[in-house]
Amino acid sequence: NIGIIKRLSKIVPHHVLITLYNTLLTPYLNYCNINWACNYHGRLKQLEVLQKRVVRIICNTDRLASTSSLFKQLNLLRLHDIKIFLIAQFMYKYHHCLLPKVFHDYFVLNSNVHEHYTRSSAKNKYHLPSIDTNIRKFSIKFSDLIIWNNTPNHITSVTSLAI
Repeated sequence: NIGIIKRLSKIVPHHVLITLYNTLLTPYLNYCNINWACNYHGRLKQLEVLQKRVVRIICNTDRLASTSSLFKQLNLLRLHDIKIFLIAQFMYKYHHCLLPKVFHDYFVLNSNVHEHYTRSSAKNKYHLPSIDTNIRKFSIKFSDLIIWNNTPNHITSVTSLAI
């Protein structure tokens, strides 16, 4: 798919290349992202390199150019940012009971774990399970909670997912 975009980059306008990126590559980066993207950084490095390559192709820049400003210019999310966005979206849906019943008791609020007040029993914060292995560290039950618990309260307490 990146090869298709590269071949067309000399022929079609810039906005068409962005549409091709969103059509040909974004589905691969989004599909089940909260499962496979919670992984060692080294295992995702090749995908990040490919994503940066296509962004450079779309912007017609040097192959060694920095991509930080290019992602902003194109209004695209990096692989890591896609993961955080999808996890936050999943946790919002969980917190507001918008997921199937299978997930009904998937996580536990800190306020339900302790009968007394603790610093971590703040509103909308979930209890982190104990972990013994790195594999468990990358599981949904742990990595999702880290992202949700670190999200500011003014974001986690919004009334609508669209907001």
